[in-house]
Amino acid sequence: MNWETRTLRVRAKPQWKFTVKTWEQREVPVPTDVLEALREWQEKWPGQTLILGTKQQKPNTKLLRTLKHVAKRAGLNCGRCDGCLERKECEEFTLHRFRRTYITKTLRVTDLRTVQAYAGHKDIASTMRYLTPQAATEAQDAINAIQW
Repeated sequence: MNWETRTLRVRAKPQWKFTVKTWEQREVPVPTDVLEALREWQEKWPGQTLILGTKQQKPNTKLLRTLKHVAKRAGLNCGRCDGCLERKECEEFTLHRFRRTYITKTLRVTDLRTVQAYAGHKDIASTMRYLTPQAATEAQDAINAIQW
């Protein structure tokens, strides 16, 4: 985390056997409210290096399971998918969903090349897969915001 530039550096972490493709190493801007929450967390847990780590300060390798349990406890399961019906674990909740949401929402407020860099995509076509049409009300607000 770079507090001055308000960015998160995505890079390899050999001590935890985490690697990224060389091209994907990048800096991603972090929203101000998230930075504030991270600062509060850091003050509350001095010396901790992993926000979602284990008690032994190691990466949590069960994040998907945790996400599905949190969604279920919050009553967010759809109740219709095979996961809900067979395992009580909604298929709608995946870790990649956070990435999709970030990329899609960022595409609505900035240009394609910038989002490509944030996502770590080598090919712009990979980023374009996240483009979805805005709802009519969202588009209307965007049109109204243009300084003609």
